[in-house]
Amino acid sequence: MRTNGTNTLWGWGRWGALVGGDRVAPRSGERARRPSLRSGLSGSARRGSVYVMVLLVSMIVLVIGLGSVMVSRSAARATIATADWSEAGLGAQSGVEYALAVMNSSPTWRSDTTSGGVIAAPKVGRATVVVSIVDEADGNLADDPTQSVRVYGAASVGTTSREYSVLATPSSSVGLDVLRCGVYAAGNLT
Repeated sequence: MRTNGTNTLWGWGRWGALVGGDRVAPRSGERARRPSLRSGLSGSARRGSVYVMVLLVSMIVLVIGLGSVMVSRSAARATIATADWSEAGLGAQSGVEYALAVMNSSPTWRSDTTSGGVIAAPKVGRATVVVSIVDEADGNLADDPTQSVRVYGAASVGTTSREYSVLATPSSSVGLDVLRCGVYAAGNLT
């Protein structure tokens, strides 16, 4: 390394790197300082690079935050869709049960209803229920009381719709023998 008084000229430095310029040589007894990587940057340039770094970190945090919000919104929509699906299913089943209850309680239900006609059903929770009874054999409910009928129960909640159907077959017209007499005794009752 060549020196010109106290200034170092071009040559190899202490760490094996080519150094040069007007660097001050260490005084006797002092250790040579390693050149700083930031020695060429001014104070405003350092502040600018810190600003860019803060912006990059902020963008990463923003992307992670937006991703987590989107995931939570998607999970909430899936939960709502599952609840609507379940509630629509319960509404459709309730519609079928309602139609069967009307058929069991009214002896004139065949003449009061047309095949495929809609029966007014009560609202079940948030579900809008529609019930219909169809005579699949000939399309006429009133002509034969021994024919099977198909009962449809449909319900919708929001954008979800479900439908159930049941084939209802009338029981025997004769009835059960046990129900023919109210009380039977081998002798007189006292």
